[in-house]
This record gives sequence, structure tokens and C-alpha cells, in this order.
Amino acid sequence: MQLMHVKRERLLKQVELLRTGVRKSQMLKLNCAKHHSVSAEKDTKLGDNSCSVTFLDNLEGAGGKVSTMKREVEALEKKIKNLTKSFDIYCKIKGEQSSSGTIELVNDHLKKRTCCRFIRQDIQLWEVDNLQNRNGHHNIVLNYRGFISQSLTLNTGRGSSIFVANKLNDMNISKNFPNMDACFAFRFVFNHEPTKKYVGPKSLAQETQRTCSLLRNLLDVVEEVRIARLEIRNMTLNSFNSPSAKQLDLQFAFIDFDSGVKVTMTLDMTCLNCGVYPSDILPYQLQTSATGTESLALSAEIKAAVGNLRSGYSRIIRICRCVSQVIQSSGR
Repeated sequence: MQLMHVKRERLLKQVELLRTGVRKSQMLKLNCAKHHSVSAEKDTKLGDNSCSVTFLDNLEGAGGKVSTMKREVEALEKKIKNLTKSFDIYCKIKGEQSSSGTIELVNDHLKKRTCCRFIRQDIQLWEVDNLQNRNGHHNIVLNYRGFISQSLTLNTGRGSSIFVANKLNDMNISKNFPNMDACFAFRFVFNHEPTKKYVGPKSLAQETQRTCSLLRNLLDVVEEVRIARLEIRNMTLNSFNSPSAKQLDLQFAFIDFDSGVKVTMTLDMTCLNCGVYPSDILPYQLQTSATGTESLALSAEIKAAVGNLRSGYSRIIRICRCVSQVIQSSGR
């Protein structure tokens, strides 16, 4: 549209120049006619006639150019009108807008779309590794950040169905999250149901959304554990384990360097199996190396401090910081 506007403006300027030229030509012709002498000699008359003919030829040529340019301008205006109408519908623009106003709104719309695309690429956890089509079956292999390889076999025939198989990359998981037994968590979340079958046209989108939800919440928790291990100096242990096939635990151990008192805290992370972040989780098991009333007092202080934390994301690292601070303050 901008290019068309530039071309249109140029054509209009050229049309105006031609119109000016035509007016000048007409004025010259009139002046020539006024000063034409009746008593002039024949050859002079012939010369004047030639001049008039030349002016007429120039006038006709200029008029033809003006007509051509007018048609081009009209065609451009029609295209601009159609484009403006299309943009009004596509961008849901309300009210009458000038062409420049439409261009500004469309540019703003495109900027927002670009930002949305970048955000979508950021939060999309998978990319297509392989795509095959054999005997009416489509096989798609999705790579989820190198942690999971998901094979999706689609039957597009009557009663369309999808067969899903997940395979974990234990080596990559251990490499990215060492010293926390993250593989336990990944196996618990994804390997409890390694193969599944769905029926229906929306099953592919639903499965990828479900897998993304499971992986995103698991990665959030694992990342919090990794940061806690680097940040909290008196944390001596952080690891996942599965006491049973239906439960996933996350265990932390802390020490007070002054008194030597040790505290072990266990969180039930089974909700990750449903793609739910543990936003209001509390320790279900708390053990201290202190004895008697000192142990009871420390446990009560930790439970009270953790209970005062607000619910929401970053819950794991906030609990770890809270417990660490309570242990350090109790030692003093």
C-alpha cells in the first residue's frame, strides 16, 4: 500500500505538470492566434498554420498522457480501496480510516503478531524430528527439548485414531540435571503410561498439549531444585525418589554449621503426574537430628514459617530458603 501511495503521488504530480503544460500550450496558441496578421504574406500564414498544427499535436499528445495517467491513478485508488477493506476485515478495524491510518494500524497489528509468534516459539517445547507416511498411516516423531522423544502414529481412515509412545533420553536428563536423580521424576511422570491410544480428530493436539503441560511443570520444579542447590549453602541433599509406583517424593537435607543440627524435609510431588504445579505444597515429613524438646521446637518453627508462605509459583525454592533461614537462626 505504501508503494502504491508513492506511485500514486508521483503520477498525480506528473498529471499536474502535464496539465500546466497543456494550459501553457493553450495560452501560446491563443496568443499566436491574436497576433496573427490578416495582411501577412502567404508563406508567413503557412508558417503560422504550421505553428498552430504543432501546438495542436503537442496538446493532443499531452492530453493522451493525462488520460493514461488518470486511468493508472484510478486503478491504484481502486486497489488501495480493496486492500484497505481487506485489512479492515482481517485486523478488525472499526470506523472509517484513512489509508495512512490503516497502514499504521496494520503495522501495529503485525508487530503484535510477531511478538506473539516469538512468545509461542519460546513456550513451545517440541519440534518435529521426523515425518513419514506409509500405507495410510502418518508417523510423527516429536522431540521435546532433547528429554523426550514422542512417536505419534495416526490412522486417518474410518474412525481415526492415534497411538502414542514416549521414550526418555536418560543421558541428556542426567547431563542437564546432575546430582538430583531427575530421571526418577521423568520416569514417574512419563513412563507410567509409555504407550496410549486415542480415538478422535482432536487427539493429536490434545496429546501434545498434555505432554507440554507435564514437561513444563516438571522442568519448572527441576530448575528450582537446581537453583536452590547452587544458592543455599547449608543444603546438603536434594533428590527425587519413588517410594512406590504411585508416589513421587522430593527430599532435601540441611545442616546448621554452628550447632551441627541436620534437618531432612520430604515433599510429595505426585501432582506432577497430572501436569499440576505444587503451588501450595507443604512438607509431609520433617526429621531433625536434634533431641527432645529442641527437636519439637525446631520442627514447629519450620512448619509455622513454611505455612506462612504465599501459594503460587517458585514454591519449592521459597520453601527451601525459608527452612534454611529457620535452621540458621535457631543455631544462633
